[in-house]
Amino acid sequence: MRRVLSIASALLVAVSAAAQEPFYEATAEKTEARIALVLPFHARSDSPSNQAMDFYSGALQAVYQAKGTMEMDVVLSVYDEMELLQEGMEVLEGNDLLISTNTLDKLRPLAEFAATRQIPLVSAMDSRADSLLADNPYLFQVPVSHKNQIRNLIAGVSPSYSERVYLFCDSRFPSDPLADSIKVHLLENGIENYTPVSYDILRGRELGISLGKQWSDRYTYKIIVASEDPAFAPDVIRNLKMTGRYIPIQVFCSNRIRNFDSVDTDSFYLLNGHFSAPYFVDYSDPVTKDFILKYRALFNTEPTAFSFQGFDILTYFLEVIRQEGSQFAANISSHPMELLQCSFHFVRSDEKSGWHNCATRNLVYSPDFTISIEK
Repeated sequence: MRRVLSIASALLVAVSAAAQEPFYEATAEKTEARIALVLPFHARSDSPSNQAMDFYSGALQAVYQAKGTMEMDVVLSVYDEMELLQEGMEVLEGNDLLISTNTLDKLRPLAEFAATRQIPLVSAMDSRADSLLADNPYLFQVPVSHKNQIRNLIAGVSPSYSERVYLFCDSRFPSDPLADSIKVHLLENGIENYTPVSYDILRGRELGISLGKQWSDRYTYKIIVASEDPAFAPDVIRNLKMTGRYIPIQVFCSNRIRNFDSVDTDSFYLLNGHFSAPYFVDYSDPVTKDFILKYRALFNTEPTAFSFQGFDILTYFLEVIRQEGSQFAANISSHPMELLQCSFHFVRSDEKSGWHNCATRNLVYSPDFTISIEK
């Protein structure tokens, strides 16, 4: 069941494990790493997981790159989580890092094991796993929480003297948690002079026409849609689209709205849509193009989102381990990094809790039908 993988003999080089040191003491630059992937391959089932294989393939490419550019020797052990439960998690001891794409329920026993053995564990996929961060300083949560996505979205509003901020809320839900949190984040960012607009979708078109007559093309209007309601949010976008043809508008929305089928994507371009997304791949980036070409050469297929995720996570943690050693947590917050699909910046609530990634991709849709990442 356990496999130390070698796609090519030059890909992975076995090394002896480094001596264990206290977890929070940073060490000198490290040139080897022992990493275990625990993935839900379900290899013996009738429907093996393509997603797990894609993640694994991206991880292999990251290891290959680390061998060349970082001059690191990496022992990569791979486990099918179904068979790992039968064999016992003790086989994971001796690794510098564990990485798992398991869902919350199956990640929980692995997180308990890692905390007991003081082995850093990366939760790679399930956003719900941030519920395990309390009292587990060895857990690293990669998916950015919805709370942090909204916080980063509002931090990007930052109006100038020639801009006006409007907050659109659904009057049917006067105590909506999303709207309340946005108001808090506005105050945190020093944005107190904004205009609240609360209405029912039945009078949306009438309101849009009224505001359009009041607004002037001398200003840019930054509109925050403080709702994820599948009826209200698209209604706001449709009404603003009419006004946005002759008034400069920037719309700030939850990333969930970006994926609504009921919203015409062209509207986001016309309205200069702003989103704070946990994942986004810029296929025009030369580094991304290089990754894709190498991935095709190695695996004779196209990379998926899971391939990018496997590559990004392995690349990030190998670089941090190289710089900080096995006990990298002491300084991990000092290592923000932008990679192909996601960004990394780990922080934690207190000294007893685990680490969560708070870095998002701040996307801007432009009228020329391009999407850029706002730095």
